[in-house]
Amino acid sequence: MLPVDAHTEQALSAAAASLCTCWRITRTDGVEIGVTDHDRDIEFTGTVFRSGDGADGTALASGADLAPDNADLMGILSSDVLGDDDIDQGRYDEARIDIWRVDWTDPEARLLVKSGTIGRIERSGAGYRAEFRSLKHYLDQVVGRVYGRQCDARLGDRRCGVDLTDGAYTAQAQIVSESARDLSINQDPDHPAGWFTGGTVEVLDGPLAGTRATIREHAVAGNIAILSLWDSLAAPVAATTLLRVTAGCDKRLSTCQSKFANAVNFRGFPHIPGSDILTRYPGPGGDREDRETA
Repeated sequence: MLPVDAHTEQALSAAAASLCTCWRITRTDGVEIGVTDHDRDIEFTGTVFRSGDGADGTALASGADLAPDNADLMGILSSDVLGDDDIDQGRYDEARIDIWRVDWTDPEARLLVKSGTIGRIERSGAGYRAEFRSLKHYLDQVVGRVYGRQCDARLGDRRCGVDLTDGAYTAQAQIVSESARDLSINQDPDHPAGWFTGGTVEVLDGPLAGTRATIREHAVAGNIAILSLWDSLAAPVAATTLLRVTAGCDKRLSTCQSKFANAVNFRGFPHIPGSDILTRYPGPGGDREDRETA
C-alpha cells in the first residue's frame, strides 16, 4: 500500500476530486521534462509539467506478483519535449519516469503512483508512444557473471583497467566523406586496419554532437580510414565534422595481450573446457577427438 499523508488523502477522497496525471521524465544526462494530461501547466518539486503536448497515458496494469507493470505514455512529437531527433539519437533510452496523481487545484496534494524507465518508443503519425517499464522489469535481467572463454569486462571500465584516453587507443579526426553507414576520415598511420573494429565513434561538433555509434569494420585505403557502422547516424554529417574514434576489443585473450598488453586483467576463462571435451579420448600425442560415426 502506498503511503498517503493526511492532506493528500483528504484531497483524493473528496466527492468532486480534481485530479490529473503528471509524468516526470529524467534522462540519463540529467535533463528533466514534465508533461501532464491537465489543460493547464502544473508546477511542483521544481518541475513544470506542460499541458500543451497532448500527453495521455493508458491504464497502468499492476499486480502483486513479480511480473513487470506496464503502461504507455502518448503525446505529440515536439522539439521542446520529445522530437524525432530525440528518438533517433536515443536521448530518452532508459530515462526514468515518475507517475504522479495530482490535485490540480492544490499540487501539494499529490501521490507518486509508480516509478520506472522508458522502454520502446514508437512514432505514430505526428505523435509518439513511449513504453513504461516498472522497476520490476529489472528482475528479468541476468545478474552475475557467466563462465566463458571471452572476457566479460567492458573495455576501459574498472575491471578492465585499460586507459582509453591513451593516444594508442583513441584518435580525433575529421570526416572526409560519408555515405549510408560508412564514414571516411583522415587516417592516423599509427592505427592499422581493424584497430577500431568493434570500437565506437562519437560526433564532437555539429547538430549530432554527443551521438555515438558502434564500428562494424575499420578498413584503410591509403591515407583514408573507412569506418563501417552497424547503424547509420541519425542524420547526415558534414565534411570536416570532428569525430572521436575509440579502439575496439573482440574479448579474446590473445587480443588482450597483443593489442592492450593487459592479460593480467583478462576477465574470461580461456582454458575452460567446452562441450567438445565429451568426445575426446586418449591417444598418441595427447587427447584426440573422436570423429567416427556409426
